Amino acid sequence: MEEKRKPDKRRIIVTILIVIFAGVFVFAGIKLITIMSGYNTATKEYSSVAEKVFEPETDAKGEVIKDSFVWNYQNLVAINPDAVGYLRQKGELKNRVDYPVVQGSDNSYYLKHLINGEYNDSGTLFVDYRIEEGMNAQNCIIYGHNMNNEAMFGCLSDYANETFFKSHPSFDVYIGEDHYLYNVFAFGNVSTSGFAYTYDFTNYDFLEFVRQALEMNTYNTGYTIDDFDYDSKIITLSTCLDEFESSKRYAVFLVRDRKLNN
Repeated sequence: MEEKRKPDKRRIIVTILIVIFAGVFVFAGIKLITIMSGYNTATKEYSSVAEKVFEPETDAKGEVIKDSFVWNYQNLVAINPDAVGYLRQKGELKNRVDYPVVQGSDNSYYLKHLINGEYNDSGTLFVDYRIEEGMNAQNCIIYGHNMNNEAMFGCLSDYANETFFKSHPSFDVYIGEDHYLYNVFAFGNVSTSGFAYTYDFTNYDFLEFVRQALEMNTYNTGYTIDDFDYDSKIITLSTCLDEFESSKRYAVFLVRDRKLNN
């Protein structure tokens, strides 16, 4: 009678490990595909929005003027009634901030929804719902994700580099029907419970808020406290640092320079 062979323990262990690694590899592949699909969906949606709200400008003969556009706020509101404006960062087109801004009834919905209401991890840039004056507040706080593909507010931390600042020193900011130029004047890591998130200055001095923002700078942005007064309009752009820094954010502060023609 032929003797029964004992199972090779090493072969069994190797087989189990191969199965586990294969499962991890497949899971990671599916996860990556899902993430990339989400990125692509968000990119297409926001490109579509930009095409609808920035209409090519034409001259007296009806011919399109190259690189000249007319802002159409009503087209944006037609996409989503929560829409309050638009941010368009100056500088190179690749990975720049170029998105609509909404203000909802809380600070959670637009973390995971595109402007058209579709669920997506990219979310939508949104104003803190508690700010009654919206984008015209003394300090309008706008939140956005720090995406791995540098979409949304993924490029904000690049302001730590002076070369990046010199290439992207300002933003076209559209608030309702109006068009303004805002300049970057400060940047840096901030606490989620710190001065950067002050929106009610009843019991907090506004110029002290500005002074604290300026003190964070690691290079000269061209601004001093003397360039501000109590009528200055600030926009604070806020994004996450990473998942292990839940109490910290990266903030870029903008100040209104002047109103422009649409």
